Amino acid sequence: MPDASRSSTHAAARAGFYLRPATRGDWLLSLASFNLGIEAFQVLLVCALVPLMAFGARLAWSGAAARVASFAILAAGVGWFFGRVIAA
Repeated sequence: MPDASRSSTHAAARAGFYLRPATRGDWLLSLASFNLGIEAFQVLLVCALVPLMAFGARLAWSGAAARVASFAILAAGVGWFFGRVIAA
């Protein structure tokens, strides 16, 4: 019986899903493009959220919403931190 994982690995390689190993000069371009992509996303996120937050500040329940959002961000950060520490 053929090994399914082996045949799918070869199929993925034939389809071109595996990246070639980075050459000596490619790491700098990869790092720069990754960082520029992250920065572009952050700028888009700020451009989307600032008007939304300015509108939301006029609502009566904005203080409670800010506290809930802050707690959610804190919980996600703590979870991510301990997930990384435990995995290491």
